[in-house]
Amino acid sequence: MKNNLSLFIKKNLKKYVSLIVIVGITLASFIFIGTAAAEQDTPIVVHVNVKEYSVELSQTTLPANTPITFVVTSEGTVAHETVLEKAGDEDNPLNMNGESAEIEDVNPGESKSATWVINQPGEYQLACHVPGHYQGGMVALFSVNPTGLAGMAGRPTFWFGFIGLLILLVIAADLVIRRVNRSAAQKPGPTATA
Repeated sequence: MKNNLSLFIKKNLKKYVSLIVIVGITLASFIFIGTAAAEQDTPIVVHVNVKEYSVELSQTTLPANTPITFVVTSEGTVAHETVLEKAGDEDNPLNMNGESAEIEDVNPGESKSATWVINQPGEYQLACHVPGHYQGGMVALFSVNPTGLAGMAGRPTFWFGFIGLLILLVIAADLVIRRVNRSAAQKPGPTATA
């Protein structure tokens, strides 16, 4: 009985190892891709420091269709505001769910935040439109890139899932090629008849 089991394992080991590897990689890929998709719903936090006469962002490239929490901290000596608008606009806040995309009255030493989803890729700015501040340079530009591969490429779990799927495809292709080669080797060749 023990010899039969050993013989069975030796004959079928490659087949079962390949199957286990394929199932494992498939499960891991789905887990990582699911995590990457879930991350897309988790807000990205962008720290915004405002003071006379500058606006500094912790990130200047962001994905579209992803919640972004802008945490505005006033390091200045007077109250500031932060208005989200298309690059080049002047005091023309975007409309976010029926409301103007702006954080008003951020007093010295205070922090306020708002979470917005920017749907359209493009160039945007955060600016302070307290009289004289925008003209004094209180504006910071940032880019919003399309989602999908371009938008998720910066997320580590995306790359784990992507690499896992590539490995899965290579293993599947290898198994198909081996099976085709094995079938071709087992077919009898043409016989000569006299």
